[in-house]
Formats: sequence, C-alpha cells, structure tokens
Amino acid sequence: MNKKIKKPTSADASQGRQKNIAKINKNLALFSLTELEPIFKSLAKRVSKHRRDNKGYVIEKIFPYCNTIGGNFFCVELAIEVVDSKGKVSGYYLKKRGKGELGWQGKYHITGVGVRTTDRPQDIFNRLYIEIFGKKIPTKYSLKNLKFIGIEVHDEPERDTTAWTAVWKMNIKKSQISLLTGQWRFFKLKDINNSQIVNHQHNTLKWISKASPDIFVNLR
Repeated sequence: MNKKIKKPTSADASQGRQKNIAKINKNLALFSLTELEPIFKSLAKRVSKHRRDNKGYVIEKIFPYCNTIGGNFFCVELAIEVVDSKGKVSGYYLKKRGKGELGWQGKYHITGVGVRTTDRPQDIFNRLYIEIFGKKIPTKYSLKNLKFIGIEVHDEPERDTTAWTAVWKMNIKKSQISLLTGQWRFFKLKDINNSQIVNHQHNTLKWISKASPDIFVNLR
C-alpha cells in the first residue's frame, strides 16, 4: 500500500520560514556592518515604503529596533498639570501604561506620541488628544490654549536609543478627571520621584514644574 503523503500546512510553512530567518540572523554575525550595507538598504526601503503606505506608521514589533538603528527619535508630550482654585500647581495627572504598550507596562507617564514621517502638526496633536481625552475633546483645550515648555533630550536604555521630546502642558482642576480617558493617577509635586512613574520622566516632571524652566534641556 502506498504511504499517503501529508500535504504541508500553513503552520509547516510558517515554521520553515522561521527556521530560515533564524539561520540568516545567525549568519549576520559573520559580517561587518559595512559588508551588510545591502541588507540595511533593502530593509530601509521596505520600512520606508510601509511608512508611505500607512500614514507614517511603523509595525509595533519592529518600532524599537528602527529607533535603535536611527540612534534617536522625536516625540511630543502633553503634561496634565493640576491647579487649585487660585491657579497654584498642586501636581500632575499621569496615565497608566497598558499591557499592549511598548515598554513600561503598568507605570504612569506623561502622555506622548512619536512623530511619524508623514505627520503635520495637527496630526500629532490629534493622536495625542485621543490618547488623553478619547473621542470627546473639550473645545477649551484646543492647541492654541496649550503652553509650550520646551525641548528635552533623554536616554531610553530600555529601547537602546535617545529621545528628543517637545513638551507642552495644559492646566485642569483635580475634580476634572472625568474629562480624561483611561486609568489616571494624581501625583503631588513631592511625589514625582515615585517608583510607579516611568523612570526617565522623574527628571521631566522636575523640569516642567520649575517656575521658569529652560526651553532646551539635557535630561540624560
């Protein structure tokens, strides 16, 4: 009796592809970076095309490595500063990072977004506002009502890269937390070194809480 030949499944094909990728990855160590120039060129073209076809978006799984190869990236953050009835700053609302986010899951942070190659200024703030308010954005917090603090640079060893960050802030009252979407926590000024806050933003919070912060700072 002839033995029945099993047809390859999609799982078999996927497993074969992964084995091939593992072999290629192992062999890369045998070559200098200069010798790998054709590989870098090919990958750069593919990433660039994906960005053009997807409004500047980079696949999340490869996003950190694109930043590492680039050496740095640019992002925009919007700090939610809490003021009392007299306008005195009492602290900040920080948002909890979810399980699906890239790094620092479960930590609280100043909300921010990475700048994409196809972005206009309004595109950046539209994504940032959705991150903060959801789909119901209060008209009083339009871009013209935000305060620009400055630009800071910090290292992100978790991603093996450096971030250049333009920081704005807006003021709200503590009772207005219902305006915000997601999980937020209020941190008093004396608590900005709390271990529940993303580590590199301890320095960011110290900087923006100054009466007259420098417009360009190195927070490494």
